[in-house]
Parts: sequence; C-alpha cells; structure tokens
Amino acid sequence: MPLWSSYQDAPSPDIDPFGHARVRDRIGDQVHVYLAGLWGVSIILGTFPAAFMTAAGAAYAILRVWATNPTYGQLFRSWLFRLLFLILLFSTLSLFWSVDVPQGLDELNIFRLHIPFLLAAWPILHKRGRLWLTAGVCLSAVIAAGAQVAQASGLEFGWYDPGVPNRYPGFVHPSSTTVVQMVVGCFGIVWLCHGRSWRARIAGLVVLAACVTGLILAGSRASWIAAAVAWPLTLLSSAAVPIISGTAGRRAIASIGGVLLVPAISIMIVVIAKRDSVLQRFDAARTEISAAWVDGDYRSDTGARLFQIRLSWDLFRHRPMIGHGLGSYRQTAVEVARSIPVSPPDEDKTDGTLRQNPRPVLEHPHSAVLYTAVTTGVVGLGLWFAFWLRLFLRSVTCMRVPAGQSYYIALPAIVVGLAVSYLLDCQNLSAPGTSILMFVACLALRPTDD
Repeated sequence: MPLWSSYQDAPSPDIDPFGHARVRDRIGDQVHVYLAGLWGVSIILGTFPAAFMTAAGAAYAILRVWATNPTYGQLFRSWLFRLLFLILLFSTLSLFWSVDVPQGLDELNIFRLHIPFLLAAWPILHKRGRLWLTAGVCLSAVIAAGAQVAQASGLEFGWYDPGVPNRYPGFVHPSSTTVVQMVVGCFGIVWLCHGRSWRARIAGLVVLAACVTGLILAGSRASWIAAAVAWPLTLLSSAAVPIISGTAGRRAIASIGGVLLVPAISIMIVVIAKRDSVLQRFDAARTEISAAWVDGDYRSDTGARLFQIRLSWDLFRHRPMIGHGLGSYRQTAVEVARSIPVSPPDEDKTDGTLRQNPRPVLEHPHSAVLYTAVTTGVVGLGLWFAFWLRLFLRSVTCMRVPAGQSYYIALPAIVVGLAVSYLLDCQNLSAPGTSILMFVACLALRPTDD
C-alpha cells in the first residue's frame, strides 16, 4: 500500500485496529519500526544508548497515539498486561512499609521498562515490527560478542570492568550481557535448523557462534546454567515441530544434527584460547561452595551468594505475606546477618569486600525469587508466578509458526531459560535483564492479524 493512502482506505478499527493504524499513519509506523530496531541494537551496548532509545521510543509512541489508540484495547484485555499492572501497584504500595524508601524508589524505577515499554512497542507488533525488533536484539548480542573478543585480546576501549580477572563482559555487567546472548542463541539454533534460505542459515550460524563465545568470555555461571537448559530445549523444539507437522525432510534433519557442531566447535576454540580462565571459574565455584557449606566460611563470591540465601530465608520468615517493602533488603539483612554463626567467629563486621568479610551482605540476594520473597512476600511471589505461567502458556501457543517467523519455535525454551536466569540472579533489577523479558513478552503478546 502506498505511503499516500488516505484515511478512507483504512480498514475499520473494530475489525483490524493495527491495519487501521498503519494506513492512517503509514510513515509514522515505518519510523516507529526503525526506532524499535534501534532499541533492540542498544539493549546491551551501554547504559546511555539503551536509556536514550527507550526514552525516544516512548516519546514517539506518545506522538502517535492519535493514530494508534484503537490498537490498545487488545493489550489492555491481555492477562500479561493486567498482571504487570498489579505487580507495579503492589510494589508501589510496599513503599509504605519499606525501611528505606529512597532505595525503594530507585528499585521501583526499573518498572519504567515494564508497562511503559509495552505501551510504546505495542502499536508496531505486527509482522514487520516484530522482525525488526528481533533483528535488533540479535545484532546487539553479536556486537557485544565482538566487543568481548576485543576486550579479551587486550584492546583498550573503556570496557565495563567486573572487578574480577579473566572476565570480559563488553559494554555492561557480565550477567546482563549473557542473559541477552542466552536468548539470542536460541534464535540462532532455530534459524540454523529452519532457515528458508542459505542466508538465514548463515545468519543463524553467526548468531549462535557469537553467543557461545560471549557466554564463555563473560564467565557468568548463572547464564551458563540457563543456556544449558534453554538451548537443548530449543533444539528439541526445532526437531519436534517439523516432525509433528509432517514437514520434516532430510535437509531439516541434517541441519538439526549440524547445530550440535556449532557450540561444540565454538566452545573448543574459546576454551583452548582461554583455558585457564574457564577452568578457574569452575575450580573457584567448587572450592567456595565447599568452604561455605562445610566450614561456614562465606568470604568469597559464591560464599556471599549462599549467605544471601540464608539471610533471605530468615527475612522472609519474619514477614512472609507482604514482605519488608521495596528497598529494604540491605538494611534489614545487615541486622539479621549478625545472628548467623560464621567462620572465623571472632569477626562480626558486615561491611568490607567479599574477600575480607565473614558476613557479606550484598545490595541484593542475587536471585529475583529471593528478592521478591523478601520485599513483597507471598503476594508478590504469587503475582510474579502467575505472570511467568501465563507467559509460558502464551509462548507455547505461539509455536504455531506463521510464515517467515520460525523464531517463535524457540519461545517456550527462551521463557524457561529466562526463568532459570531470574532464579539465579537479580535480573529484575537489571535494565538489560528486564528489557529482554519485556521483549519476549512482546513476542508472546503478538497480535493475531497476520
């Protein structure tokens, strides 16, 4: 349809609200799609680019409300949106019983990437908009992997410094970089298996190899575990869908088998190049877990995380139903930490570095589940559980793949992988971690108009 289509050419907003909005403001729709793609590219390229693109997208969506308002009825009727609104409402209410309201307000700020993002992205979640959004996120993961390789090679560029040797996250925190690469790796597997052309299969190969490389170089063990769950599930889905639908052929089966070679070769190359740093991460985890579990010595990175589990359980038991309120974790944890026996027993300080502190209290418990249990209690846990369950069910429904959108095959596996990542880290307080969850929610909420 030409750009100069008149308002009279638009379909009825009651029958096809997205088509009505596209025809009514076709140039605006194209610009909106390009902004969505740029937002996807910026997701793990640094705090400022991501914040700038989020603000630009939200501002542009407001300018287009005159044309896109008929589309929002479907969003407001969705349970995913309603549950997010209830989560935001209860989290805001929890500030009334929080012991640290300024910190709670700072943590509440992350909700700018929940409902506002869905409202901004919703009008362009037609087929073309989803493709641009997905392509942008995938390109961001590949660029980040290139930056990680450059950082590991010794190239100075002001990279993010995790404070730990032999970890190369690129532009942002290692857990933020790798949670996006875990998701994008699932898309790479699907494109390599089901690409409709050799270009799509090569794109899948590049994406998957880049994500494997980035995951290993960043050294985030939580994302390693999430990828170890999500990627095999994606491979199983890629094999099951054509077999169930009766469209499996020799080429598809050969591609599925060939996918196994990509991570194997990538892992072999990276491990050979960075063998010492990879083995060091495994050895450190084994030693630190043993020291914390057997001896009660929590003076390590892994030990600190185990200590947060004990703290979180004690805090949850003190106020199980509604929690301590947003922002309360650190202040309340410091008080509880003094009652936990540790080794060496003659020190009782709760400040200092992890390597020196026998009772380390972090800013958060390194688990979104524990954080939610402490801050909003059973009510918050129930709301988030309902959201994740609904998201998974929607992702399963979306596996009925539309033409040219085979990446939907990976959606259930991605949701499971994100759930594992949220279980093992506080991705709910990370802008990239929250953004990638909302991106997946956008795909699951896709309109049924195409």
